[in-house]
This record gives sequence, structure tokens and C-alpha cells, in this order.
Amino acid sequence: MADILREGEKLRFRWRLVGTHITEKTDRNVTGLYFEDIYDGANHDVLVAAYVWMAQNSKSLRWFENSEFVEKDWLAFECAGMPLASDGKTVDKLLVGMFFA
Repeated sequence: MADILREGEKLRFRWRLVGTHITEKTDRNVTGLYFEDIYDGANHDVLVAAYVWMAQNSKSLRWFENSEFVEKDWLAFECAGMPLASDGKTVDKLLVGMFFA
């Protein structure tokens, strides 16, 4: 689960909770960390694009990638993300499920 922090037009994302399956496959626990502090350069831009899209469009998204963001480009994954809004309107959290192939 990721929190969305809105600073004007800018969106920041922070991992609220990262499950055991993901921490075991990526060899790290990023719970509580901001995306920009974890992912660098192109990895950040590619990864964040899906989260920004869900936050801006208030729609679920399913996508497939490889795990370059943890230097495991041989490890493919599938994600399904669902936007959540505490006030029923503005997306402030994303629930994301990830399966590694």
C-alpha cells in the first residue's frame, strides 16, 4: 500500500506497507520510505508513471515489467493497482498487488 502526498500539482509517494512476498523477492523492506529516496533516475520515472496515472485518473491499472528497480532485470512481475480515497473523491492511497514470475 502506498500513500499519496499532494504538494500542489506535485505528487509524492511513500510505501505505507510492503508485504513479505515483495520484501523476500526484492531483498529489501522499503516500508515507510518515499519513492524518490529508493528508486533512482529512469527507474524512478518508469515506476512512478503507473502510480501517477492511477492517482490522476482514479482508475485501476494492471501492468507488467521487469525488476530493474532492484537490479534484478531478469525477474519479471505483474502488478494490479487500485486507487483509494479517504474522502470518496481524492485518491490518497494505492493498494497494489505484485506477483513475481
